[in-house]
Amino acid sequence: MIRLVLPILVAVLCPLLSGCASEAEPCAIGDNGDGTSTLRCDGKTFVIPGGASGSDCTLVRAEDGSGIITCADGTVIRIGPDGRPIFPGKGTIAGSAQYLGLDDHAGIVVRAVGTSHSTTTDSKGQYLLTDLPAGVYSLSFEGRDRAPERIENVPALDGLYVAAPVVLRLGVQISEQSPWQVIESPRKDSLFVSEAFGSSRLTIWDLASKTSTVLSATASWPSFSPDGRHLLFIEDRSMDGKAVVWDVDQRRAETIFDGARKAEFLADGRTVLVFADSLVLVDLETKETVTIPDSSQKSEASHAPDGKAVAWTKPDGQVAFWDVEGRSATAVSVFSPVEIEFTPDGRGAVIMGRDPGGRNVIFHQDLGADVGTTLATYEGWANFHSPIKDRYVVFDLFEGSSRKSHVWVRGERTPRLLGPDLHVVPMLGEDALLLRTLGVGLLDDSSAILSLYDVASGASTVLAPDLIEFQPSPSGRSVLVLTASGEWELVGLPGKERTAIPDLITFQWSPDGVWLWVMVPGSTKVIRASTGRSVDMGRVQATDFTGSGTGLFFLVRDEEDPSKTFLGLWDLEREKADMLGLFRGTVWSSHSGKTVFLWETPSRALLRVAPKTGARELIESEVVRADPWMRFDSFLLYESADGGTWLTSAFE
Repeated sequence: MIRLVLPILVAVLCPLLSGCASEAEPCAIGDNGDGTSTLRCDGKTFVIPGGASGSDCTLVRAEDGSGIITCADGTVIRIGPDGRPIFPGKGTIAGSAQYLGLDDHAGIVVRAVGTSHSTTTDSKGQYLLTDLPAGVYSLSFEGRDRAPERIENVPALDGLYVAAPVVLRLGVQISEQSPWQVIESPRKDSLFVSEAFGSSRLTIWDLASKTSTVLSATASWPSFSPDGRHLLFIEDRSMDGKAVVWDVDQRRAETIFDGARKAEFLADGRTVLVFADSLVLVDLETKETVTIPDSSQKSEASHAPDGKAVAWTKPDGQVAFWDVEGRSATAVSVFSPVEIEFTPDGRGAVIMGRDPGGRNVIFHQDLGADVGTTLATYEGWANFHSPIKDRYVVFDLFEGSSRKSHVWVRGERTPRLLGPDLHVVPMLGEDALLLRTLGVGLLDDSSAILSLYDVASGASTVLAPDLIEFQPSPSGRSVLVLTASGEWELVGLPGKERTAIPDLITFQWSPDGVWLWVMVPGSTKVIRASTGRSVDMGRVQATDFTGSGTGLFFLVRDEEDPSKTFLGLWDLEREKADMLGLFRGTVWSSHSGKTVFLWETPSRALLRVAPKTGARELIESEVVRADPWMRFDSFLLYESADGGTWLTSAFE
C-alpha cells in the first residue's frame, strides 16, 4: 500500500520567542519506517509525523519553557511550554475498516482518540477523518457486537495519510496461549484469565466492551466475590505476598493485607479470610482486621456457606470454630482432622478425624451447641457422602470387604443403619434416598433391588425388585430404571408415577432434569419427567440439549437429497421447531440459549447462529479447538489457528 506523507516544514526563528535560553541541549531523531519519527529530547520521547533518516538535533529553550529543535537533516520543530511538539497545519487520515465475514461494512465508528473528531465507514468500509490538526493520533474502531480495534501513531499532516486496514472480528484474543484458568463473574459482566498454574499473569476482561486490564504479572489464588463486585488475588511470587482487591465497577486496585500466602472471600462479599502468620479477617468496607486466636501459618481453614463461621485446626490439634459476627471461638475435642465440611445452612459441620482417645471418629457439631454428637467410631476406614445435607448425614463404615451405610438425622441420638453393601444416592433435595443393593457378583446384577427411603419417616418402598440399571435425573425428582424384563420405566418422585418406555434405544436428561429425550425405533420423543407426558418429534436424530435445557438440537435429512442434513432447534416449552439451515459439523449453544455455535467440518470454520432466524455470522475462518466445555453463560472460548485463546459473544 502506498502511503503519502508530506514533510514537516516549520520556519520559526528564535527571535520570535520571548527570548532564547543560554545553551543548546543535544537531542536526536530517528525514522520509524512507518511515516513517523521518534524524537528523543530532554529525557522525553515523542512520535512525530514525517519519516527521516537518523540525525542529531539541538534544543534551544526560551524563558517560558518553549523552544526550537533543529536537526541536521533540516527538520525544525517548535516545542510548547509543556514540552510537547507543536505542529502546523491540518491533515486527513484515510483508510478502511471491515467486518470479518460480511459484505456490508457500513457503520463502523472511527475516532481520533482524545479528540471530538470521528466518522463512520461506508458499505465498502472506507472512511475519511478530515480537518485534523497536524499531529500524531491513536485511532479507535468500534462496530456492532464486535471486538474493538485500535491503531497507534497515525500521523496527520498538510495532506493525506493512508492508515493500515482494520478488520473487526466477533472474537477477541484473551490469551496468547491456552490459559490455566478462565472464570466468569457471578454477575456475568466480566471474566478473569490466569495464564498458568501458581503465580502468573492475571487479566480481567469487561465482557460488554471486550476491553482488558492486566492486574498483575505474578498473581496467585484469584477469585471473584460472590456478588461479582470484586476480584481478589495475591500479588508476588513469594510466600509473603500482598492481598489485593480489584473493584470491578470503579476499576481500581487496593492492597488490603501485606504478608499473605492465600486469601478467600466469605459469603457476604465484603469479608476476606487471609492466610498469613495467623488467620486474619479483613472487612473491605471498614478496613478493620481481626486476627483469629490460636491460629498459625500452618492452619488450614474452611468457612461456612453463609460466611458466619470459620473452622480451623489449633496448634494442639483441636478443631475450632470462629463466630465471625460474635468474634468468639468454640473448640471441639477432635484431633488430627482428616476432613471438615459445613452443612449448606451453615448451622453445623461434620468432622472426620481422631478423638482424644486415638479412635477414628465421625463427629457432628452444631455451631450453636456446646456439645457435639459422635456419629460413629470405627477401625479401618470410612467416608461420608459429600456434599452433606442440612437435615441428615449419610456415611459408610468399611469392615473387611463389606460396607455398612448409615444415615444420621439431626436431632436423633444415634444413626440409623440403612443396610450392608448399598449404593446410596440422595434424591429430592433433603427428603429421600435411593438405595441400591450391590447384587450377588460383579457381573450379575439380576438380584439388585432399588428402593426409595423416606428420611423423615424411615419408611422404604421398593421401586424395582429386579433392577439391572438406574439413572437418576439431575434434579433428583425422577429416576429411569431398567428391570430384568428388559423394559425401561420413568418413575416420578415422590409420588412414584410410572411411565413405560418400550424398546428404548438411547436417552439423555436435560441439564435441569426437567426433560428426557429418548430414541425408540422409528421415532424420537421428548418426555416431561414430572408428568410423563411425551411429545413425538418424528423421524429425527436428537443430538444435544441447549446449555440452559430449554431446547433440543435435532438433525433431519433432506428426503430428496439424503446427502444433505439440516439442523433444527426444538423449543421444549412451545413444542415448536426452528430450522437453522444446512448442518456440517458440531453444534452447541451458549448456556443462556441466546446463540447456537456451529463448528463446521471439514473447513473448521466457527459460526454464530441466531436461534430464531438461523442467520449465521463467521467468528473465525479456521479454529483448531472449540467444544462445549469452553462455553459460559453467553460466551464461548475457542483456539484460533492464528494462536492463542479467543472469546466470542452470543446474540443479544
